[in-house]
Amino acid sequence: MSEQWQPKSGRGEGVKAADLEEKKGTSAALAVAVLGIGCFGLVFVIGILAAIAIPNFVAMQQRAKRAEAPSMVDGLRTAEKAYHAEFDAFFAAPLCPADIPGMNQRPWQGDCTAAFDAIGWQPGSDPRCSYAVEADSSSARAEDHDFTVRAYCDIDGDGVQAVYEATRADYAQMVTPNNIY
Repeated sequence: MSEQWQPKSGRGEGVKAADLEEKKGTSAALAVAVLGIGCFGLVFVIGILAAIAIPNFVAMQQRAKRAEAPSMVDGLRTAEKAYHAEFDAFFAAPLCPADIPGMNQRPWQGDCTAAFDAIGWQPGSDPRCSYAVEADSSSARAEDHDFTVRAYCDIDGDGVQAVYEATRADYAQMVTPNNIY
């Protein structure tokens, strides 16, 4: 007997309080469902954005690490030109470090560093790339002498090397496609 009658609007009929509670429960369930779907949608959108952003971020990191190569190659180019100015010859240097560092920096040490010391060059820190110099001083005329400095990098560790090179006449240029790290 605790049920109370309330008039319905415009019909003069009554509605039980229990009916009103049932309607409140359905609207609460609907609100929870909408909130759940909204959260799922938000997580889905964030997942799509992350799927786009993460590879771009990784590529940006790899480009930044690979940026060591052109400045080092240009530094070697300058050292070779200074050596030539003093000795009328260019100096060849073997690949150093002998095994291309890959994803991690390698210490600048070993027998290969002596050739670079001879031309007065060494990297400022442990390199991410390997460097080599091919020299041609066979001509009797010093102005015909030339050299090629190369950097070999495998920043992403996939076994495909990015290569930069410079010559007596040209500054460092990437000779492999730009998407190789």
